[in-house]
This record gives sequence, C-alpha cells and structure tokens, in this order.
Amino acid sequence: MSNSFTRIATIETIRLISPLQRLDTGLRICNFARELGFDLGNIIFSDDDFDFSELFRLLAGVLADIIAIAEAEADEEALAVVADLIKKIPPIIVESKKAAETIEEKIRRIQDADPDVIGVSIVDNAGLLARRMTDYLSYQYLQQFHRRIFAVLHVLGLVEVVQDDADMLIKTIQWERIAMLFSNPGGLVSTVYKWDTSFLGDKFLKRMEVLLRAFFIPGGIYTQNDSVRNALHREIGQDKEIRIPIYQNGIWPNSYTEIDINLSPVPEKNEQSEVIKAGLFL
Repeated sequence: MSNSFTRIATIETIRLISPLQRLDTGLRICNFARELGFDLGNIIFSDDDFDFSELFRLLAGVLADIIAIAEAEADEEALAVVADLIKKIPPIIVESKKAAETIEEKIRRIQDADPDVIGVSIVDNAGLLARRMTDYLSYQYLQQFHRRIFAVLHVLGLVEVVQDDADMLIKTIQWERIAMLFSNPGGLVSTVYKWDTSFLGDKFLKRMEVLLRAFFIPGGIYTQNDSVRNALHREIGQDKEIRIPIYQNGIWPNSYTEIDINLSPVPEKNEQSEVIKAGLFL
C-alpha cells in the first residue's frame, strides 16, 4: 500500500504537532503557555504536577502506526496496523481527559490562591487557547519546515508576531486576511504596512530581507548613501535600504563594480514639510 501522498501527509502532520511531544515537564508546559500568551507569573509547575508519560507513550505508538500504514507494502499489512491503531484510540481519549482535568485543577488552584495571577483565564477561554495553539503550531511548522512559504506569507502579513493587550508576543496566523489577498489586495497592504497613511518602511524591509534569505537571493539591509538619503528627504537614522546586487565584477576595493536594485522607504513629508504619500523608492 505504497502511497506517496499518504506518506507525505503523515510526515507533515508529525512535523505540525511535534512541539506538543516536547511538553513532558512542568517547566516546558509553563513555557509553552507563555508562548501562547498566557503568562502564569512566577509560577513554575514541578514535573510531579503533570505526569503525562502514559499519554505521550500512547501518542508515540499512534504516530508509529501511522508511519507503518504509509509504508505498508500490502493492503493486508496496512489493515493489520489499522486494527492495532483503533485499539489505541479509547486509552488515548481516557488519558487526554485525565490530562485536561489535571491542568484545569492545577490552574483552578492557582486562581483560588491568587485571582490576580495573569493567565489563569486559560481555562475560561478554551476557544482562545485553541486558536492560539493552532496559530502557534502552524507558525512554527511553516517557519521551521517551509521557510520559503513562510517568508512569502510573512511579507503578505498573513503570518506575524503580534503584541496583545498584556504586551505578550503571540505567533499568529491572520486568517481573516486570506480573503483580502484576493478580494482587496490594496486594503491588505494598507492594513499590514499602513500604505495609505504612514508607511511602515522598516517593517517592510525586515520582512523582505527574510524573503531574500529564504530564496538564497543575494542582498539584504544596508545603510543608504548620504546623498541618496538627503535627496529622499530622509532624516538621519532613517537610512536603511534593501540592496540586491544584479551585477558584480572586480576585486574590492580597487576595481570592484556593482550594480544594484535598491528599495528604500520614503517619508511622508518633503523638505518643505509638505505632506506627500509615503511609499517605496526603487
């Protein structure tokens, strides 16, 4: 039952959920909660607080079975593995319920002791927790295993690190912007980079640099020549540009020649303080 699609789907699923397999200590669980934006303050759970060893053992067995199904040479072999896999589902459900009850009980205990602890609402916001976990796993998966796709989506503003009301940095998938990419691309650019008001040039340059590196394109962020900066009415300190060499020849510094494509943000106002539309200079 050799099936390349099944095998690829299996491998990608394992990669997607791989961060969850590392949640085997109290400290790692607390750090993971903070990654999701639920700061438990100075509280650190001990390993004795969360013993999920049986659950992780069962999950490891399921993943092994999934791989075995994908690699099975015959239908009979695959069906035998499927039968074994089905038997493991009820114990996993039982252990998952125990794990959820354990986490809820520990956090409730914190809430009873100190209602002001940041992040104890994690139990009362199951929907938010589920979304943030989905965003986190998707973000990590794309960034680690599909750097080029990640870089493109990052430039488009579909994957970002955003700051919430508690100043926590949250890895986020901007699902609502996907439709804008097709229905209102101009609005998407304005939403991500404030194109119609005060263009966020540095933000754009940093994301473009990530894109260049992902595709192994030479270039990056460099300090702009003073004469160019003055001509664009950019202030001192606002002197960064993307420089992409398209021709290089000679030996540095005596005979070196380089022709570049340069991208530079331009300010909102000219030297007469007249408001002009901010954007990019090529």
